[in-house]
Amino acid sequence: MSENLQSGNESISIRGARQHNLKNISVDIPRSSLVVITGMSGSGKSSLAFNTLYAEGQRKYVESLSTYARQFLDQLEKPDVDSIEGLSPAIAIEQRNSSLNPRSTIATSTEIYDYLRVLYSSIGVPHDPNTGEVIKRLSIGEIVEKIINFSARTKVIILAPISTPKGTDIKSVLDRLKRNGFVRARLNGDDVDLDGELPVCSRHKKNTVEAVVDRIIIKDGIRSRLFGSVETALRWGDQNIETLSLENEGTEWTKTTFTTSFKNPKTGFCLPEITPKHFSFNSHLGACDNCQGLGSILQADPQLFINDEQMTIEDGAIKSWWSRNKKLKSIHVRQINSLLKAFSVSPGTKYCDLSDEFIDALFNGVGDDFLTAGFKHEGLIHQAHRLYSASKSETTRQNVRKFMIPKECTSCLGKRLKPEYLSVTLEHPEIGSTSIDKFVSFNVNEALNFLKSIKLTDEEHVICRELISEITKRLTFLKSVGLSYLTLNRGSGTLSGGESQRIRLATQIGSGLSGVLYVLD
Repeated sequence: MSENLQSGNESISIRGARQHNLKNISVDIPRSSLVVITGMSGSGKSSLAFNTLYAEGQRKYVESLSTYARQFLDQLEKPDVDSIEGLSPAIAIEQRNSSLNPRSTIATSTEIYDYLRVLYSSIGVPHDPNTGEVIKRLSIGEIVEKIINFSARTKVIILAPISTPKGTDIKSVLDRLKRNGFVRARLNGDDVDLDGELPVCSRHKKNTVEAVVDRIIIKDGIRSRLFGSVETALRWGDQNIETLSLENEGTEWTKTTFTTSFKNPKTGFCLPEITPKHFSFNSHLGACDNCQGLGSILQADPQLFINDEQMTIEDGAIKSWWSRNKKLKSIHVRQINSLLKAFSVSPGTKYCDLSDEFIDALFNGVGDDFLTAGFKHEGLIHQAHRLYSASKSETTRQNVRKFMIPKECTSCLGKRLKPEYLSVTLEHPEIGSTSIDKFVSFNVNEALNFLKSIKLTDEEHVICRELISEITKRLTFLKSVGLSYLTLNRGSGTLSGGESQRIRLATQIGSGLSGVLYVLD
């Protein structure tokens, strides 16, 4: 039965196609083949490919869904055709760039960035963004091993550092430790017997409190006891533990800090549990606080306010965003005139003849000393920013938007993410530490070479084998459609129609669907 079905569907059979300018066309198109429909402009190429083949394939697929599912999908009209047999579900990829989203890049539209976020959150190495030092968290087992590896017969005191911000009632902290079974503590470096009279400290200075969890000597058979002590210290120390160690016959105690969180013990910088969302510029968790993940900020540009430098002020050398509102435009004109009067400048002066001092005041504003005619000039630049950010009127925002251009964010320098997540890197033997922003700045070929030569531990390989395989597969598809020269952070809106089409084609091929009819423009 399957053989008969297959032989009967070796081609797509179209009979009596009259859609748009088609004249009762009947044609058989071979399946599983690359078929080119060519002809003069207006000959009906698109009518046959898109408005007949694709429209009917999409319509039949949508009709196979439930009534509930169909209400969420746009259903195409049935084309004017007698019959089409052997048709598969169809996907149309037109040669146009339809992405207006400023957040969309090649990496996001191909889902490469989604896999990268998981990759970096899984095996990325965090660094302190201020010092560049590697931040490594330890498991309980690793902490126990490090303590056991102290020299034999070393005396070790296990401490739990207690958080005591300025203003904390230290006596109540010590009393709480006593009630929970602790016998000793350290206050500002001095030993305190919790069974005795508890000291009183000033709330106006910073005090340090450490609960003494255990006192041990490094020797065989202490592993089980040490595990329990470390767990207790981490619980009370908010994932932090300190040890005081004195080697056998030594004279000085050495303090060591361990943590199970991403924390730099030297600077106090701490990262939360890293997740894929922290590498997303569409999430508040990872997006730069200044630009909200866009990588740029709209800034008013003085050049956009100028009609013509050869025009005079009274003839309209300076544009107004209230060109259609006579009342608001008159206020704008009065503000300019009051500024002209304050600087003793004639309204008949050409813009090109204005002094630098006046132009600076015009765009950046002046102080109260120049307050005249009841108006205080805040500057066109500041006024534009205020109106754009504060106005609830979309019309006002659109009018002001014409005088603004996107400029690189000064906080993230166009990298879109918070500095702490830009400091999480993958280690490469040749390139070195590579952040997620640096990775997406690679072109397709460079990204492929990076993944092929990256060195992973056995544990990292198990975790990330499938992730790297998926990223490599999508990069290979981009390369196969001739886009190896594009960088992964290239904005989708800057692509040509052909580039955008090939990216969508590579994305579709990467989805792994088979038996699908692709209609390409």
